[in-house]
Formats: sequence, structure tokens, C-alpha cells
Amino acid sequence: MKYTLIRGPKQKARCTDPIKGRLYCDCGCQDPQVDDPQPDLGDLVVEGRANHGYADYVLSHKATGAKAGEINTQYCALVVDGVEYLGCDREEMSPLINQIFDGDKNRFALLLSGAGDTLAETAAVVHVVERLVDMDQDDRNKHHYGWCMKCHSYCYGDCEANVSSL
Repeated sequence: MKYTLIRGPKQKARCTDPIKGRLYCDCGCQDPQVDDPQPDLGDLVVEGRANHGYADYVLSHKATGAKAGEINTQYCALVVDGVEYLGCDREEMSPLINQIFDGDKNRFALLLSGAGDTLAETAAVVHVVERLVDMDQDDRNKHHYGWCMKCHSYCYGDCEANVSSL
């Protein structure tokens, strides 16, 4: 898989910067290398939204069901088994992105098994679940600086939902 930066144990071991642990290191340790670990996208399944950020989703291993990491669809970032891949090729991530988004509708498309007998019933259940998740997230974060109760993220008031008509 193509990516622009990697962070993880292997990258830290090859770091030559005297100040270890920089978010963006200049020594070249975060540049892609041939021997870097590669995630098996075929073994990953999207479980649902993460409890932070509107573009973060939880990944698990298909075979074991164990949590594998997360995917961020906004920045094309992937965290798998403790290794961060930043600036990933969106085309190569399409197997995971297709599990999240339904066509161009930009909505979560994970089906709930047995949610309803018809598409309308399933959609209603998914809508209620998403509202409950938003309410839970709002309740946890309502006292955090910058949390927006309208767009359910840290937009610091700079979202379309907060723009008042002049």
C-alpha cells in the first residue's frame, strides 16, 4: 500500500533525531521503506464509528474479531496494530472505504443484522442508533472546549451548522 508517512516501532528504531518522538520527524525515519510492515486490508472490517472525530471508524480483524485499529477517511490515515500510515492512497483503501460509505451518499453504510424486514425499517433503526451515538458523544464532550452540539465534533464554532444567517 502506498502512503506518505509511517509511524510505529520500526520507524522509531531507525530514527536518528536526537529528540525522539516528534510528530513529524525530519530525519527521514517516517519516509516509506521497503521493509516497512504492510497492513492486510483484506483481513480488516469496519465495525462502526469511533467515539472521537466525525471521520474516524473502528477496524477489527475479520478472522479473530479483535480490534485492529482505526481509519480516518478525511486524511486517508490508517492505524493498524499500532502502526500509523498517513497519507494513504485512497484508491488502495477503497475496500475499507466502501464498507463505510454507500456510493456518493457520504453516510455510514454498515448494515445491522436483523435490524428490520424492509429497507425502511432498517434505515429507521440505523437512524435511531446514530442519534443515540451522537447524544452519548455530546453528553461525554459537552464540557470540553470547542465541542459543537450541532455537528458533533470539535469545530470550535466554525461549522455550517453554527453559521447564523446575516
